[in-house]
Amino acid sequence: MSRKVPPAGNPEYANSWRELADQLTALQIAGLERMERRFGPDDPGPEPDPDVRTAHAHPRKHLLSTARWMARQNNSSSIRLGQVDVPSDAYWVGPWADSPPGVWCREFSGSNRNVADPNIRIHGRQYPDGRCERWIRVNLAKSDTYSDLTPARCRELATELSEAADHVDALSSSETSVASHAATTQSAPAAWYPDPGGSGRWRYFDGSTWTDHYSPPSPAVAPSASPPGQHSAAHPRMAESAGDRVVARILCAQCGKQAAFVELVPPGLRPHDFATWSEDDRRVYERHYGAGGNWHLIFEGIEAGNGLGDDIGIAQAERIARGFAEPFTYAKIHSAGLYDDAGFCRRCEAPYCYAHWHERGEGFCPRGHWKSLDPHWSPD
Repeated sequence: MSRKVPPAGNPEYANSWRELADQLTALQIAGLERMERRFGPDDPGPEPDPDVRTAHAHPRKHLLSTARWMARQNNSSSIRLGQVDVPSDAYWVGPWADSPPGVWCREFSGSNRNVADPNIRIHGRQYPDGRCERWIRVNLAKSDTYSDLTPARCRELATELSEAADHVDALSSSETSVASHAATTQSAPAAWYPDPGGSGRWRYFDGSTWTDHYSPPSPAVAPSASPPGQHSAAHPRMAESAGDRVVARILCAQCGKQAAFVELVPPGLRPHDFATWSEDDRRVYERHYGAGGNWHLIFEGIEAGNGLGDDIGIAQAERIARGFAEPFTYAKIHSAGLYDDAGFCRRCEAPYCYAHWHERGEGFCPRGHWKSLDPHWSPD
């Protein structure tokens, strides 16, 4: 019997993040090397010291998971004929994939419609032309095989499902209107206009199509008159909660160790511990990040992080700042859109570190509640 050979270059078959270096950018490699230096020695093995209660007990696995996610994102970008705006309601968007075969699309997760059990969430699939398909998913707690509902809860659930269906219909109608409006502006001159997608920002129209470039109105970029049939809109300011830097260390409810770390760096500023970074990392950051009025997100989750961080837009920064305004709750943290909810368990309303999310096998908190910790796919 012949032995099946793993596909060359497939991120899922790599045993070390350095095996994926040829699929990563220089910035991503610099970020992973910084994480590696912070972690210290390599993973001690499949059975680390049981007293070690942080993700640092598994640095190799953490780094490999992060590198796989980066490589998948890089590889999928090669199939894009142009930048496609993410769906307006998406808080998580997966990589482009040839699935089903011959059809390129990407999965996304929309808003939670409730935080009770059963849980209602909107999911969808987006195609390269921007078209979206959405459906409603009802999730039971993963530690249960069934869910007993009272008559009152059944009535609540029926109402929640009806509201979710109305929300999906409204999104579909809005996207159709936006697409139709964009088609009517094809004769407008190339200039900055209010975004027809409703983001409240200015968006560049190149004379034939809307581009992926956004900007707040400023003296340096004077807004042009609105395209035919469109009213101008004022650019929204950051919410009060996002007016300053956000540095959030989420501590494990079991052991008090760090479960997750989030820093939101305002435009023109540097990360709070920038002075402790290596000279190479500081040089990379100053050369490539924090320019053009962008906010910057640094995130270290349970299974993966984003290295030196990523520049993000004002809408995402505002959402994250609101989500990480104290006091912390699952609902607020979840609204920030991080893949692992910064370690929070929905049913416990408490955060746990890497070790305590793995006490009973992959993705179970100390009380037995299941949670997806996979940064590649949509959380259930």
